[in-house]
Amino acid sequence: MLNLYRKDLIPANFDFSTDLQQGVKPVGGLLLSHAHLDHAGYLPYLREDLPVTTSVISGALLKSLQDTNRQLYSELIAVVAKELLDTGILKTAKGSPLQPRPFHLLQRPKDVNGFNDNVWNCNYTKKPYLPATPDYLENSCQIAKYNIKAWPVDHSIPGAMAHGVETSEGWIVYTGDLRLHGSKGNLTRAFFQEAAQLHPLLLITEGTHPEETNPVTEEQVKQRSMEVVAKTEGLVIADFGARNVERLLSFLQVASETQRYLVLTPKDFLMLEYLNYATPEVPNPLRDPWLLMYVAPKGRTDGWEDHVRSLVPEEKTVDARRIRSHPDDYILCFSYYDFANLLDIDVHKGSYIYSSSEPFNEEMAMDHEKIKNWIDLFGFHIYGRLGQAAGGKDERDPFHGSGHIHAQGLQEMIETIRPKYLIPVHTEKSDFFQQFQGLTTVLTVQRNKLLRLD
Repeated sequence: MLNLYRKDLIPANFDFSTDLQQGVKPVGGLLLSHAHLDHAGYLPYLREDLPVTTSVISGALLKSLQDTNRQLYSELIAVVAKELLDTGILKTAKGSPLQPRPFHLLQRPKDVNGFNDNVWNCNYTKKPYLPATPDYLENSCQIAKYNIKAWPVDHSIPGAMAHGVETSEGWIVYTGDLRLHGSKGNLTRAFFQEAAQLHPLLLITEGTHPEETNPVTEEQVKQRSMEVVAKTEGLVIADFGARNVERLLSFLQVASETQRYLVLTPKDFLMLEYLNYATPEVPNPLRDPWLLMYVAPKGRTDGWEDHVRSLVPEEKTVDARRIRSHPDDYILCFSYYDFANLLDIDVHKGSYIYSSSEPFNEEMAMDHEKIKNWIDLFGFHIYGRLGQAAGGKDERDPFHGSGHIHAQGLQEMIETIRPKYLIPVHTEKSDFFQQFQGLTTVLTVQRNKLLRLD
């Protein structure tokens, strides 16, 4: 499968005999379910000529991520050629432009020209950029002579999609990450029904949390957060996952109902600007009266920061001094990498709401300890399951709703779609799926092993 990767990243003396998948047909395209980095983060390593099919919302999220990063994620959408120096170090080839990958963007943006000009072809680097226009389609296309269907589904990031590929033996359907307990669970159920009509040969499903039977809903998160903010004297810090736009909009509603301003970082402001061109469901950050942008003192700014600062009028910005003088007026959307700004803000009274996932490994648990040290330094009351032991149980009220489908939802999906074969992925609990043997044939995959369907 080495033909999947960019040639300029493969050393000339690489031993191709290690490719365990020789004889397999070459990859003809990529189906990207959503813009979380565990799904999209390795795009910079993949061949730049491979067409990528994803939603226009995911495209906007990837572009905002590319534009605000200098290193690895700076080549999610567009690629710049690399060359190998005599020292053995890879370096950007001198004078090479950023060349956008070919993209099929599903669910056409509300303003195609605006999206092209203000999102897709923006370039805030010093490298030349070759403008490109993606193919805008609805929910189907063709890649490498295969018919592709796509369905919007609910997840903790907007723009998530499930995909189906029509083969000579039948349809192969992949769920991506999805759930039923979010605000758009109806989309996920519509996918179940439409996929069932294809009588798929194979369903590849996520199975992240099959042990969950009573998931927290976004409405519960919003109500719990509302109660905390309403009773807080001082500053509120809301810490939630990057690109969790649904959570951001929940806190925006909390802010407006509690008469506080929701303060975003410049990265989040740019993300909302891009998303507003992609979908009418995301508000224009410049027009919402309860949104402000935090401006930190910096000696040097990147091009994208200069763009955002020129875009946002002064009355829509706030700095450390203003927050320090009236902390009761604000909810700060800060996460770990923003906490150094708390030294400038210097407020020692308020609430910190941890509204992201519990740690699922030791490294994440250590990160939680670092966050707790920051929050303890400023004397904030902590809400949410910050500091929970990895894999442990916590009796505190959660302020986070998972992006993954629960046990009853998995059962409903499999019993509705009824594929001939079922392969669970994105899971450490494959035993859960053995209960469906008989209704379907449950298969497991192994690394570097080719799985053939009889």
